[in-house]
Amino acid sequence: KGVDDALERARQDVLAPHLNVAQADQAAHLNVSRSEAIRGGVQWLIDNQNPKGTWGSHHSPRWYEVLCDVPGSHNAFRVATTSLGVMALMDSPYKSEASAAALSRGVDALIAEHDVKRANKMEHYSVWAFGYGLRAMSEYLLAHPEDARRKEILAACESLVVKLRKYQALDGGWGYLLAEHSSPTMRLAGLACLAACRRGLVRAGEKGKLLREIDSALELGFDSAGAAWFLDAERKKAPLRRWVHYAGATLERAASLANRKQLGEHDWFSEVSQFLLKTQRANGSWSSAQGEPTLNTGLALATLA
Repeated sequence: KGVDDALERARQDVLAPHLNVAQADQAAHLNVSRSEAIRGGVQWLIDNQNPKGTWGSHHSPRWYEVLCDVPGSHNAFRVATTSLGVMALMDSPYKSEASAAALSRGVDALIAEHDVKRANKMEHYSVWAFGYGLRAMSEYLLAHPEDARRKEILAACESLVVKLRKYQALDGGWGYLLAEHSSPTMRLAGLACLAACRRGLVRAGEKGKLLREIDSALELGFDSAGAAWFLDAERKKAPLRRWVHYAGATLERAASLANRKQLGEHDWFSEVSQFLLKTQRANGSWSSAQGEPTLNTGLALATLA
């Protein structure tokens, strides 16, 4: 009941307060139905696909950016972004000849560009491309088992599993920079991608060494995640800190796909849901100390639902 009440408060109270008077005119177009919103998003992806079938660019609206060397790190982000675009078009209920063509071009781009390299010895952003590329292609194969590119997609998936195993740290996760052992959030995101890949490959009839490699990576990752797992309401000590909502959503996906009810000795869903119930704001939203209510509320709802 507590989870249901939290979900209902979020549905009723979160969306409207974020559109203040100054934003009202600019956001008037948001007063659309769910199906219209999806159709608009799909059309945007079609219109903004790069000539080679990828998505993403080096442009940023922020005045600052993360350390991102050329060309390796930019290639990694572009492949990861393309993977998200492919998954979005696959998951969308709105289909058209144009969206199918964009999806196919995106898959072609992933087959051609998935093997990204590090820009230097410090930046390991390639793990984003490996994880989300693996998830996108394995889920595409599950949805399109008779695709003529099946052999190439399987070869790409096998290559990406090998790379994720290569870059998996001794603590079971993956990191962004050489100085890090692993990032708690990237560990869970990587596990979610591997678990999704395993499901897709099993349903597509694959078996053998590739699945064993995935199982080994999942075992190490879940064991280490369980050993390092703890939450505190203030988020001052927990390793997840401000990214707890993202971690909760990716953990829910990874554990559900891998049929993991326990994370080490922890009943992860009980602990995460109780944490979210205790930290939900009076207006129904969730936020971090840095303040990201829209993003974090969406992630929290994805976890609880």
